[in-house]
Amino acid sequence: MNKQFYLLLFILFISIGNNNILAQASASKIGVVTGKVVNKNTNKPISNANVMVLGTTIGSSTNDEGYFEVKDVPCGFIRVVVSVVGYK
Repeated sequence: MNKQFYLLLFILFISIGNNNILAQASASKIGVVTGKVVNKNTNKPISNANVMVLGTTIGSSTNDEGYFEVKDVPCGFIRVVVSVVGYK
């Protein structure tokens, strides 16, 4: 990743918790990761960024205001990777 330009997950609200655990038949716990992707230099939202949970096929993309929501994330420590066409 180029150090001269950074993508910043300006606000990353990680709300990984129980997601209707009582209604689930399996014992696995899943949650949701939500946040906003902005340009570090301008603080403007970045739309259509790909947000992926590292090591999985789980992900989402940001809306026009830079917000994203990734559902069905396994509970525990995770790493989120953001990629955008035109950014390094």
